[in-house]
This record gives sequence, structure tokens and C-alpha cells, in this order.
Amino acid sequence: MSRQPTLDGAAADHRAEVAAAAAAFAAVPDDAWERPLGDGKWSAAEISQHLVLAFEKLAREIHGGPSVRFMVPAWKRAVFRRLFLGRMLRGNWWPGGVQAPPEARPEPPFPSRTDALTRLGESADGFERAIRDAHARRHPGITHPYLGRLAPAVALRFFAFHTRHHRLQLARRLERMRAKGEET
Repeated sequence: MSRQPTLDGAAADHRAEVAAAAAAFAAVPDDAWERPLGDGKWSAAEISQHLVLAFEKLAREIHGGPSVRFMVPAWKRAVFRRLFLGRMLRGNWWPGGVQAPPEARPEPPFPSRTDALTRLGESADGFERAIRDAHARRHPGITHPYLGRLAPAVALRFFAFHTRHHRLQLARRLERMRAKGEET
């Protein structure tokens, strides 16, 4: 994957990652859906809600709503962008322990698995449509709280990898629970 993705390539990656995440959420045992998957970790319900909140917020920004709040000053965004964005867009690396912006932090009540899967698909599709609209209008893209402005195709590729990060995180945590013999 190149650093400057094409819109169609980024969209295909995004749809594939959202579909894989939906399959991962569907596979979470019923009794583990709202249970944190480790100390201080989110549950599957919270992860799904986080993705939905992010997609919805970003689509609203493209359509004229407020952007997310910056989590670091401008000089740090420039440094983070230079050091990390290329690696993230290539799928080589994803930072751990980064705090989600307030607009994308999950809060109860959490969606049921069925509702989460429906909302994930709808919000991801809405985000892709908004990105395509932004691209067609030569809109500058979306605001990332740690990296600054992301052009439409870059934003879509970035959030494909963001979705993958959370899908893999969920899979690793469930596997650790199973390996420890914990009920899931």
C-alpha cells in the first residue's frame, strides 16, 4: 500500500476491514460482549461503539459539523505526522495506548451485538460516502486529533487500519482469555 492511496483502493481496504471487524464482533461469545477484555480494557461492545462514534463524527465534520478536538499541540501533530503516518498507512505499525478523543469514547448504554453490527455497517458506509463526497468537492478532508488534517483518500485508508487495529486487538484479547481457561 502506498503512502498516498487512491480513493478506490482506500475504499476497498476500508470495506474489507469493516467486514472483517463485523465478523470478529459476531464471533464474540454472548457472555463476553460487554465484559472488559482485560484490566482497563474495553469490551467488544465498547470497541464497536468507539468505531461507530468515530465514523459518525467524521462524516458529520465533512458535512459541515465541528471537527474533533486536537489532543496535542500543533508542533506535536507535525512531529507525529512525520514520524508515524507513513508507517501507519503502510500497515507496518500501530501505536498502542493512545487515548481516543472524547467524541469517540464509548459510554453506556452499549449496543447489543445485533445493533452494533448494524450501526457499524451503516456508519462505515456513511463515512465512505462522505469521504467520496469530500473528494469530489475537493474538500480538504478530516481532522485527526493527533495527526492534523488528513486528505480524503488518506483518511479512508487510515481508518481502515484503525478498524483493523481494533479487530486484531479484540482477537488477541479473546485468544488470551481462552488460553488462560477463562470462560468467554
